[in-house]
Amino acid sequence: MIQTEEKMLKAVGQFFYGDNFNELAFVVARGINGFKLDNRTLDGVDFKTTIQSVRWLANFTPKESGVYTFTINPHYFAHILIDGENAKDQEIQLEAGKSYPFVVAYFGNPMTEQEELLQLDVHYTFNQQETKEIEVETFSIPEIISFESLPMGTDSRTEENKQPMLDTDDDGICDEWEVNGYYVKNNIAVFPWPKKGSEEEKELIKQGFKKFVSNPNESHTAGDPYSDLEKASGAFDRTIHKVARDPLVAAYPSITVGMEELILSNNENISSTKGKTVSRSTSSSVSDSNTEGIDASVGFSLFEGFSASVTGHYSHSSTHTVDSSNTSGQDWQHQLELNTGQSAYMNANVRYYNTGTAPVYNLVPTTNLVLGRQTVTTVTGQLNQRSLSLAPGQTYPKQHLHGVALNTLDQFSSAPIALNINQLDRLESGEKLKLETTQFQGAFARRSPAGGQVVLEENEWAHYMPQIESVTAGILINMGGNRFIERRIAAKDPLNPNDRTPELTLGEALEKSIGMYLDEENKNFYFINEETGTKHIISPDLVHLVFDKKTGKKIKEEQERKPDIKTIYGMTIRPGMNIQINVPVLYDDFTKKSGMWSGGNYDTEHALYKGQCYEIPAQKEGVYSNFSLEPKAIYLIVIAVKGKEAGNVTVNITESKEIKEIGNFEIGKNYKYQKMILFNDMKEHLKLHIKSETNDSVYIDNLSIIKIGKGIDKLKQENIEYAKNVGFDDRFYISAISGEEMVITNNSPIAVMKKKDGTKQQKLELQFLNNGSFKIMDTSKSTNKVLTLQKGYSILSFREDESIKTQFWYLKKSTNPNQMGYQIISAWDRSKVLEYDIYKDEKVGDGWPIRIASLDENKPSQYFKFPQEIAPVLPDGEYQIKSRKDTNVLADLSENKSGAIVHAFKNHDLINQKWNFVYDSSKQAYKIKSSQNPNLLLTWTSKSGNLIIGYEDHRYNDQYWKIKKSTKDGYYKIRNVENLNYLLDLKDGNTSDRTPLCAGWESGKPSQEWKIEPPSDRPLKDG
Repeated sequence: MIQTEEKMLKAVGQFFYGDNFNELAFVVARGINGFKLDNRTLDGVDFKTTIQSVRWLANFTPKESGVYTFTINPHYFAHILIDGENAKDQEIQLEAGKSYPFVVAYFGNPMTEQEELLQLDVHYTFNQQETKEIEVETFSIPEIISFESLPMGTDSRTEENKQPMLDTDDDGICDEWEVNGYYVKNNIAVFPWPKKGSEEEKELIKQGFKKFVSNPNESHTAGDPYSDLEKASGAFDRTIHKVARDPLVAAYPSITVGMEELILSNNENISSTKGKTVSRSTSSSVSDSNTEGIDASVGFSLFEGFSASVTGHYSHSSTHTVDSSNTSGQDWQHQLELNTGQSAYMNANVRYYNTGTAPVYNLVPTTNLVLGRQTVTTVTGQLNQRSLSLAPGQTYPKQHLHGVALNTLDQFSSAPIALNINQLDRLESGEKLKLETTQFQGAFARRSPAGGQVVLEENEWAHYMPQIESVTAGILINMGGNRFIERRIAAKDPLNPNDRTPELTLGEALEKSIGMYLDEENKNFYFINEETGTKHIISPDLVHLVFDKKTGKKIKEEQERKPDIKTIYGMTIRPGMNIQINVPVLYDDFTKKSGMWSGGNYDTEHALYKGQCYEIPAQKEGVYSNFSLEPKAIYLIVIAVKGKEAGNVTVNITESKEIKEIGNFEIGKNYKYQKMILFNDMKEHLKLHIKSETNDSVYIDNLSIIKIGKGIDKLKQENIEYAKNVGFDDRFYISAISGEEMVITNNSPIAVMKKKDGTKQQKLELQFLNNGSFKIMDTSKSTNKVLTLQKGYSILSFREDESIKTQFWYLKKSTNPNQMGYQIISAWDRSKVLEYDIYKDEKVGDGWPIRIASLDENKPSQYFKFPQEIAPVLPDGEYQIKSRKDTNVLADLSENKSGAIVHAFKNHDLINQKWNFVYDSSKQAYKIKSSQNPNLLLTWTSKSGNLIIGYEDHRYNDQYWKIKKSTKDGYYKIRNVENLNYLLDLKDGNTSDRTPLCAGWESGKPSQEWKIEPPSDRPLKDG
């Protein structure tokens, strides 16, 4: 017999103090050849008594078909079972490639020597040839670890031990351990966790051992491909993040695609030297996708020290939002020399990211390129774009290498990625491009018996991802918007009585999944980003949480279930929760003197709960100095504030001589968290000024500055869209959502809700600025006043127009299906809105003042109807469309046929230069029909370019036009309903005869404004 080197054997071994498989001592998920136990497994282990019985289970897959005979040393009291049959010293016929349950057991000898039992030695002969050591590569751990097949002669159930050890899920760990806890020693052996409070438990904690628990009814508690025993004992892929060794933390890859360079060409073969190209650097971020649209007014507060926002578009880390803001204004169309109807061809230099806990092998992602709400194209990576492996926390290609070229749709590189003129215009103007990783192809690995990796085609992650996501809560940690990590943690379903998944609080989940720990000295929570070694604070009162509406509902349910919970970290997590935690880029909890504050004093008497805060004297300001922020980024500033008496506090941020007010709020005698949004165009050497406007001290605590996104102010963008529906001299009634009877009225000067009576004090004009904010003016010549918020007063009034910030407002459309209307938000303080009184019978109080109130998305009294049905701007009839650049130049139908170009031409009063405007109330827009041929409508070729043509009526959106007066001198903007950003325009602003009319992205150019007048200057009645 030839002695070979010891190799790792993939098998589950259970070792018992009792001699009949009773009183389980420890479990292993691997041994060495011969079913021996590696001596290093038990280094430092003190047994309370000797081990007296053992059983091993594996799957045996013969390499060759034939007759096998297995022997074991020691011979007595030892057993070998194959497929449930006694096989020790027996000839047994086995087939190559077939998997057989293989059990080795030693029991029933009360006089056994422990060392002999730990070093069982199994050999075999094949077709009566020489005896050999077993080949470890033919053994593997079975999916189901069950010893139920033990025959009567080897059953462990004796008179003293009538019930076998209970292992409901057959994962090799008994139910009692899974419920009460277990730990792993020497990365191999699994032991029971000692009794709570015992000296043994204290010693284990002191040594740094972690307590594991798992679901006794599910062998894969977190739903991933690895059993609880494989994970706890480390018998799995070594590149899996160490936190996923905990059975409650899923081994889970999180794959995204981010863009770094955008190259555009007018040549299909984008790598060719022929043709024109432009190249722009871009950046992309996952966290931006979740925090788009978050406003300081959107708050959520159930627990102490808890700041959060709810988003309607939570995407985990599957979506990257590309910031191309530094590319706007580049006039790509002209640089590429593109004509109408031509396309630009795109080469996106991308990088794959894995922010999860498990690697992916042979990775091929599928990515949607989304512009606005439109999917431009869907791309599945080709063979030359495949990543052979992508480990957690890593990128492909590596960060020091250039990105992957994503430029074709098929494996033959015959279909380039194209952008039409309209999409190019939108991208050029700064509209966000999103990369959505909808799915990916890729495999997981299993450990080979020799300790290597085995990657099989059938080991597809796609088969496991849905079940992981269904039994876990997802947590995304955003570290300043540039780095993030994703974790999924098993959670118990409270509605399923058979779910025995251990319950975890959010705090416990963070301890297990990212290594969160409490600093006992300053009472703050921290974690270490292992990729960079950076220490981050993650205390619940200094971070900002973002979650979807379903999670918000579940959080409320948990708070109702356990009302004594004090912080969000004490809340129990549930399956399906999606939580993003934004950690601060700057913070101060005032536990130590930082040297950055001036104007006040540190105070130990009035701290929120960590022993020290900062006092600002009456009518003074505290200043936080000399810090820097990233430009063009969006920050959330959170601070706890109270006063010795009620009053106001103002918050400003300054850079050199530039001052920006970001907050003004009332305070009381109890701490309240205030949230302010900073859309930062400042860079460095900044100062934060917190000014007391009270007659006594103000106290601040827990300052936190959190980056929540980049680029666009979504509330302003929303209002810029509304402005496109509002003409220069449009008039509106603004009514309560309960009915149109009660409307906002100027009651000289108090703003009230009053029954509609048709007076001009009720017909209000909305004057929008370019930034989306607007003034609300009454239209009576006797007053002509502006709705004004007065600092320190809750009642609003109509006052002289001073164009100050307290006279500007934003509309915010409800996302709550039960409150379909708009809130009117103060541009001066976005946490404040208009509110009116509602009686118990849900009627609005007639003549009762409107007041300013804190925003609450669930209060019906904060919602108004807008816009109401507006009379058409123009009465139906025949008109000529004259350019502002030259009113002798008209819109002219070039030919009397479908598809004919509409171009500019000098006025000859011809019938093909006249158009019939017909208002459609259902669209609140016009059809514009040729007087020469009423079957031909003014139509934008939106699907193929930007030309304007005459075309048959198909009721397409691009055949409808919204018309709004843009100036006092009577010019109009004519917007296309297909996309209200596009206006009727002259190509290149040219007024020469036969210049095509086009749909142009709104630019403010004179070529986008038109006189609409009856032919021969017939008088136009007021519409």
